Amino acid sequence: MTSKLIPAGLLLIFALMISAAKPQTPNNDEIKQKIADRLQQRNELIKDYQCELVAKTISSTPRGDMKMETKFNVYFKSPDKRKIEFVEGKRGNSKMTESDLERMGRRGKKQKGKDRGREHFDLNKYLNDLQLTGSEKIDGVAAYKALVKIKDERDPIESATVWIDQKTLDPIKIEAELRANERLKSGNIIIFFKPIGPDGAWLPVKRESERTMIVNTPVGKMEIESSTTAVFSNYQFNVGLKDEIFEKK
Repeated sequence: MTSKLIPAGLLLIFALMISAAKPQTPNNDEIKQKIADRLQQRNELIKDYQCELVAKTISSTPRGDMKMETKFNVYFKSPDKRKIEFVEGKRGNSKMTESDLERMGRRGKKQKGKDRGREHFDLNKYLNDLQLTGSEKIDGVAAYKALVKIKDERDPIESATVWIDQKTLDPIKIEAELRANERLKSGNIIIFFKPIGPDGAWLPVKRESERTMIVNTPVGKMEIESSTTAVFSNYQFNVGLKDEIFEKK
């Protein structure tokens, strides 16, 4: 059997063809720049929105499980104005008022960060800390997977894994770990997004969280575990929200 030698020129052509056929994985800086460009585009696309948020929480207490349900209106105006407004709620079989919710917040005032229990993950805020770790499919959607480690100890979020739609460059899922402190032993948040905004923009539709809290009781410190499921609905876009809505009262 005689062997045939392939000319070196043909080998080079084959190598170039194979190289061109392989998808090029963008580097971390390229991805961050594309996300930054998309965020700027979203500010023009979604000048503002409002929606409803219903949160259901189950907490373990010395008296047994306690259920709480709260409803809020959420307001957002580009680029970073955000407000959560209490509408109604109930704890067990008792009706809750905004004053009840404020008292619960004051009891937890030692916890660092704003919007205790409703920590907000702003991708633009954490963009410089974003590190691409690979690619995955989320419900059939090709996504970049990235890790964010937050050094600012005042931030209630310590780290997060973010999945970003390779097509739209919007976040489609976020898993975040909360920063422990004297009142919070541990906690995590998962946020799910859907392409329900203008031009297929992904926006949050559900949020799940679990926490282990340390509370003082007459018999000493006690751990209380709670889990919350929150659902976002009834989005309205570009409704012309006024700046006055976001002013503190």
